[in-house]
Amino acid sequence: MNNKNKIPVVFASDDNYLPYLAVTIKSLIEHISSENFYEIFILENKISEYNKKNIQSLSKIDNVKIEFINVADYLNNLKSETFFTSGYINISSYFRCFIIDIFKDYDKIIYLDSDIIILEDIANLYNITISKNKALGVIRDIGIINILNNKSRVDLYKFENYLKKDLNLSNPVDYFQAGVLVMNLKELCKINLISLCFKKTKEIKTPFYYDQCILNSIFYNQVEFLPMKWNLLPYLLYNDDNMYLPDDIKNKYFEIIEKKEGIIHYATYEKPWRCPDLPLAQIWWEYARLSPFYEEIIYRNAKEWSNITYEEKNLLKKEDYFKFKCLKYKFLYFLSFGKKRVYYKEKLKLYEYNLKRIVKIKARKI
Repeated sequence: MNNKNKIPVVFASDDNYLPYLAVTIKSLIEHISSENFYEIFILENKISEYNKKNIQSLSKIDNVKIEFINVADYLNNLKSETFFTSGYINISSYFRCFIIDIFKDYDKIIYLDSDIIILEDIANLYNITISKNKALGVIRDIGIINILNNKSRVDLYKFENYLKKDLNLSNPVDYFQAGVLVMNLKELCKINLISLCFKKTKEIKTPFYYDQCILNSIFYNQVEFLPMKWNLLPYLLYNDDNMYLPDDIKNKYFEIIEKKEGIIHYATYEKPWRCPDLPLAQIWWEYARLSPFYEEIIYRNAKEWSNITYEEKNLLKKEDYFKFKCLKYKFLYFLSFGKKRVYYKEKLKLYEYNLKRIVKIKARKI
């Protein structure tokens, strides 16, 4: 081990999300090199011993170590309500803020979300050089680029204004996706990240994309942009008519899909374990079948669909989507006036109505 290059990778999870994290870790391990030693750290709070043992079963390889780090002591010094959470985003999304304090002895570390699949050796990402004065290695969010290029959106001006004014991004296309980060800890140790996160949360109050917006606002102009293949977003394939990417980015996007390299990030409210028919979901399931939680994933999601009609199944699948839309139209409602305000209020009523229907379905279906 001492003669191998160490590749430290950090995840954050709770008990509920751990089966899906196991799939991500399995995809990582399937592409490791014997030349490296892979240290996998899971930041957690109250994960069961049973689930921990299941995850540890993935590390029965000489050059892989999986270690759980309980962040309870860090959380005890915070108030969870200080951080904005909603829908499928909970306080564990902010665990990455503790990384600087936990990994003081490391120069650099990779942080990854749990809803991803890794298609090549993660050491290839770790070994990319990050400039000394840059805090993070990041990938531009092509979903944001797609929105900014959709000139037919009635809320485009408001969204651009949010990025420029609320987040202080003078060039909105430089907004990055925070699910894949190479963290330059030598540079990051110069700041108090938790304090900055608190401050920005109070300033922005209801960040549109949660902790991701907070990090963008803090680190604008302090990031090194990495190749797009390290954070490929498949949701843009849902509907070709809704793809507004510039030709050069679009061509590169499809080239990466063809090569099956880098990282696929299932970054929206609809996940492959809930919606197996989503674009590129079949790749996620290839690794799910190899994980110790495969049967649990099947059971957990199959149980959700029992004793309900086809129409109700489709409605339940969109629960997180409706929550997201409610948040969006509340945001737009408070920023608008006149006819636009009336329009957004009506849209909000529609999505709130559907959420009420979902509550009734859940109340009777078990």
